[in-house]
Amino acid sequence: MAGPKRSIEDWAPGPCLTHRLRIPSNKPSPTPWAPLLFLLMAASPHTSSVSAGLRASGEDAVSTNIVGTLGKSVTLPLNISMDTEIEHVIWIHLQKAIVIMHPGRPVTFLDKSYQSRVSISSQSFSLSISNLIQKVEGSYNAQINNVNSNFITEERFTLHIYGQLQKPQVTLNATMNDSGSCNIALTCFMERAETSVQFTWTRAEPHASESHEGSTLTISWMLCDPDLVYTCSATNPVSQNRSRPVSVQELCTGPGAFGGEAMRETVLGILGESVTLPLKVPANHSIKKVVWRFNTSILSKASGEVTAEGSLTESKETEKDRVLVSSQDYSLKIRELKMEDAGPYSAYVCSEVTSTKHFALRIHYCNDYFISYMSISGPERRLRKPNIPAMLGPEDGICKDTLTCSVD
Repeated sequence: MAGPKRSIEDWAPGPCLTHRLRIPSNKPSPTPWAPLLFLLMAASPHTSSVSAGLRASGEDAVSTNIVGTLGKSVTLPLNISMDTEIEHVIWIHLQKAIVIMHPGRPVTFLDKSYQSRVSISSQSFSLSISNLIQKVEGSYNAQINNVNSNFITEERFTLHIYGQLQKPQVTLNATMNDSGSCNIALTCFMERAETSVQFTWTRAEPHASESHEGSTLTISWMLCDPDLVYTCSATNPVSQNRSRPVSVQELCTGPGAFGGEAMRETVLGILGESVTLPLKVPANHSIKKVVWRFNTSILSKASGEVTAEGSLTESKETEKDRVLVSSQDYSLKIRELKMEDAGPYSAYVCSEVTSTKHFALRIHYCNDYFISYMSISGPERRLRKPNIPAMLGPEDGICKDTLTCSVD
């Protein structure tokens, strides 16, 4: 039951204080809110702050969550009827009174550190905070003292502050074996520590609806499969940002993705001439496509295609037809060989059962003075012109000799 109004002279601090105390408005004072301020700031084991003495009537109030953006502004709104006669409103942050306002009077800051960023509406008494920083996060109480009420009404808020998210970063680990199977682990993270961030992986294709919750995405992929492109989205209550698109094919054919080294068929080529890496897929063999890989480059040719997609060399536009895939047996032909064409090649025949074939292309350069070659296993070596000793003359009409070829 509501108790009668009491004057400041009737009040004494103690453990039995349970009523909301009012300052009678008919008692003049040089400073109208001074007795109230004295009451709020009075030191006592049971009233160490403003909220300690004036909290009981709002203990069951439900707190409203308010979300703000770091560096911006936010308002904690009070729902006060226009015909309500307000005696004063006190705003409390983290159980400490920061500001008090009487209708028609200037705002009084009880904590000067809030003066540069806090304001109160003269109409609604709502609290506005500008240039938000993490320090002003937390609980806020508005204690509303009505002229025609014996008790103080309290409204509670909890302010959460979040920063605008930067573009998330992606770390990756991809391992591909010689059969063309690739295992990938993608991890999305923020370079700067953030709170309440949720990560989602989505397919980048326009009509794809597949998504994966969480910062880590694990994928198994085959070279015969279509390329997959994923994007990581980072979201918090005030912003969202996306990572750059990540191509699974690029990851699986990138440097370091391949584990062991397969047994390879060696093919020799002459610098400036043409060479063919023979695949010899039977014409009646039902295949979807053939994928050729050279180091980290991919060239694929689907069944029935006249030309192949992709490129095995980072060549100029005028050299784009230098590497071709046969329409008959899917063998790879390279024209006008260059030294940089030497290296490991792999063919993946995509059908119901994927098969693979691996080659090592070595390129030789010949003239009258030296022979040079580059191989998959080592740098270029130059050999001197081989020595062949002169033949001995005939003996008894019979020519017998042993020829030895050597390099000094």
